[in-house]
Amino acid sequence: MQINRIQVAAWKSKVDVQRSKRLFETDWNGREQRDMFLAMKESAKVEVLSLAESEDNYWSAEQTAKRILDTAKRLAGDDPSKIELLRNAVMQGFREAERILGGLPSVCHDTYKLVMEGFDQWERETGLNAVV
Repeated sequence: MQINRIQVAAWKSKVDVQRSKRLFETDWNGREQRDMFLAMKESAKVEVLSLAESEDNYWSAEQTAKRILDTAKRLAGDDPSKIELLRNAVMQGFREAERILGGLPSVCHDTYKLVMEGFDQWERETGLNAVV
């Protein structure tokens, strides 16, 4: 019996589907899933670090902090009383990300610092006292 490319592709597809089903059917306590998660986590950290090397890069701390603050300002609209609520939401988001990922790379800490400085400046501009 001779195996052609179509049969090999079909077999490979079937194996990939079976592997995917096995990953989703077993719980996250399995070693294979844990190893996969740890590899994905490490890969994400490396990618963030390499993307954030340049200050004018979309993923740099400066650019990311600017996008976070711009979004917060759009959400607040003309209501400066929402600044503290939005600050707390951002703080919680960073804490959750750190907890889930088991730590954050330095670029994320730099971003956090810039965002908090931005919230402080925004409060000064609106005449509110910064409460941290």
